[in-house]
Amino acid sequence: MHNEEIRRLKELSGYAPIEEANPAYYKQPIMSLEQLKKSCVRISTDTRMGPSTKAENIARMFAEYEQLNSGNTGPVQGES
Repeated sequence: MHNEEIRRLKELSGYAPIEEANPAYYKQPIMSLEQLKKSCVRISTDTRMGPSTKAENIARMFAEYEQLNSGNTGPVQGES
């Protein structure tokens, strides 16, 4: 009974299971310089993330932007 109640409440609240949810803004593909700029500003002001994590995510976003805009089709460094 308890699980059914939880399921019903999640449905009513608009809860999306993890596999259906959008990835975090810093994990989305960086397709444009404007998007890279906005993501860097947003991540630099995010208080939920420590400085080393911010640096890693910003470095990954720049690497992904360079890769997507250079025509290279290999994996982004640090990604598996």
